[in-house]
Amino acid sequence: AFDRFVEERSHDKGKFCAGCHDPVPLFEGKIGQPVSPDLESAHAGVTCNVCHGIQTPTTDGNASYALDTSPVPVPEGDDPESIERHRERVTTSTTDGDAMCASCHRGFLSQATGHDVFLFGFDEYGPWRRSGWSGSKTTRIDQPVDNQGCIDCHMPETGGDGGSHASHRFPGGHTTFAAMLEAPQQMDAIGKLLRDAATIDVAAAGTGESRLPDASDEFDLESGERLWFDVVVRNLGGGHRLPGGQRDLRDTWIEVVVEDASGEVVASAGTRHHKTGSDPTAHRLRAKVLNPEADSEKTHQVSHFRTKAYDHTIPPRNAELVRYDWTPSDDGSIDDPLTIRARLQHRRLTESFQSDVCEATRTERGRAFLEATERYLDRRPDPCLDQPVVTMTSDTATISRDAFEPTPDVPDWRRWFDRGLALQSHLSQNLDEAIDSFERARRAVESTDVSDEKRRHYRAMTLVGEAQVMARQRRHREAIETFERAEELIGRHPSISMGRGRAYGNVWQFERAIEAYERASQHNPNDERVWRRLAIGYGSLGRHRDSLVAAQSGLEIEPRDADLLRSQMIALRHLDVPDGWAERASEAFSRYKSDTRAPRLQAECADRSAHCERERLPIHTHPLRSR
Repeated sequence: AFDRFVEERSHDKGKFCAGCHDPVPLFEGKIGQPVSPDLESAHAGVTCNVCHGIQTPTTDGNASYALDTSPVPVPEGDDPESIERHRERVTTSTTDGDAMCASCHRGFLSQATGHDVFLFGFDEYGPWRRSGWSGSKTTRIDQPVDNQGCIDCHMPETGGDGGSHASHRFPGGHTTFAAMLEAPQQMDAIGKLLRDAATIDVAAAGTGESRLPDASDEFDLESGERLWFDVVVRNLGGGHRLPGGQRDLRDTWIEVVVEDASGEVVASAGTRHHKTGSDPTAHRLRAKVLNPEADSEKTHQVSHFRTKAYDHTIPPRNAELVRYDWTPSDDGSIDDPLTIRARLQHRRLTESFQSDVCEATRTERGRAFLEATERYLDRRPDPCLDQPVVTMTSDTATISRDAFEPTPDVPDWRRWFDRGLALQSHLSQNLDEAIDSFERARRAVESTDVSDEKRRHYRAMTLVGEAQVMARQRRHREAIETFERAEELIGRHPSISMGRGRAYGNVWQFERAIEAYERASQHNPNDERVWRRLAIGYGSLGRHRDSLVAAQSGLEIEPRDADLLRSQMIALRHLDVPDGWAERASEAFSRYKSDTRAPRLQAECADRSAHCERERLPIHTHPLRSR
């Protein structure tokens, strides 16, 4: 991928990659020219001295750090003074924060990389900052979680002869790398993190074209009649999108099987993906990237990236719903009860990309790199190995002719709440399904054996979810009333203020919207979404100085946000400012504005491919394959 990028964009642009992936040859001045397999530093990767030498990291991404490249004193085991000198050199305040991680775990493409448009490649820091894991409460009322940063999850405390210290295994999702290195302990650490990341739930079922039954015992399944059911995946443990990293390369998918009473599989979806890597019935948690010709980029040719066709990765604490349907034979031979088994599978790399990598290692240049790796590191990893597959989570439900029975492991209120959360992304005309789920969740809360305080909190969770949907439907009066009911239960909350602002803003009542957003900004000043909406609201009322202040407050957090840059540009055009300010603001907006060709490319993708057309819908149906 690196070779193709520099061949098409110039070797000098390889610095864009090397700042995070190969900092040692970059700081040696070896990037900017063809990289020889025999260059020793090209095999170094991210060394200890990179993280422990970073002095001033930022959360801007694309290797936005300053590195101290002075020599590191080597400690001698029997010389306390040498050990202390070593400690002083490698100990910095930056190793305790998230900015150091964010400096590389955010990546974007722009004119500087030879692209016509600005495109965020991946971003672990932004979703975390907006989530409950960072202490943010703007998005929703949720079950409380402890504040946790990058180090808490990826460098957990571990014991040893020298006492407790932060683990330097850095487990994430790279099961393939662990397998290539034949590192079982690393694989175990990665597996634990993956299995704690998400839940999967066969949440609801119905028949025919009818709406969801009011109760599970009102279920009525007949031969020859369509059966449908919803599978909900929630990212409960991941502090960033699930799966993370380069989302076009990830291979995380849902497998579903339906078994009859004898245990025979009568229908399935996604079960062939393990072997083929391209099962059309599999729902995959990944992003599809298009090139300027609206073709899918399957082998990470970064120089061709233009826009996303869709993205089914899941933000932290959020959920995704997939609907499945199947029509049993009409010969009356349903051997019930039917058992539905769903599981979330993870493999690090897509089959197409791994095949591409494997082929590259069989070239003369590829073989030379492998030989040099063995020479310098005494390892010869096999990039062509069968990638391991990890089952992250699973669930089971049963269906008889007259009843649907989900697993009892999930409380009813949580099941309906998670489903409502996922359905919030539905098309506008179908949003009543989300409201119905939140209402069912609230009814279920009443029969849940919890304290009165928790019951009030759970009710408020469902009310805010419902009100957010109403605001999107432009039912602003009902939304405001529902937000007020939630506030009566738990008091003021940033998500309620944010929701009120959206409800008023959606119907152009900007004075009231601003009042709500100002309250939200007091609680969550580190959320650019609040400043974005304040800037738009102030600007709509002609309060351009206030709009400028709000826009620039948001730009301190996200300096390339197109909406904030637009508000800044508009405000400066209306204000008496020094010559050139408005022009520079206009140039900044033009540089980072949304790609105007993106909708056309996405439509072309949908026209060419039924798969692309289906996957572009946030909530869509996958047909099961019979037997």
